[in-house]
Amino acid sequence: MTDKPMVANAADPQQVKHAGRKEKDRRERELDDLRAVMALPEGRRLLWRLMGWSGYLQNPTHQRGDMTHQNIGRADAGRFILAEIMDADESKFLVMQQEAWQASRREQVEAEAVRTKSASSTSAQSQ
Repeated sequence: MTDKPMVANAADPQQVKHAGRKEKDRRERELDDLRAVMALPEGRRLLWRLMGWSGYLQNPTHQRGDMTHQNIGRADAGRFILAEIMDADESKFLVMQQEAWQASRREQVEAEAVRTKSASSTSAQSQ
């Protein structure tokens, strides 16, 4: 995806001013798009999942050098997503993080309840 230059003559202040406005408008539209995604629980879950997949907080090194390079690329993508979220609305990152932690905790409690129920029914059957 190559963007055409918005300025044909950098010495023309009119063109430079117009290009600056267009760039600012484009960036605001990008952030508005991200805010719309982050306004939805589904959007926050998707972004959280992508950031987790990227391993942006993990050490990228791997025994195989090609995997190290792949991990670095993934982590860069995750850090890009994080930076975009922070530019758009950093408070939504905290909401997203809290929701993810709560969902993880619920899953752990549910898994433990199933394991406990299975264990108690197995011991009751053996008696």
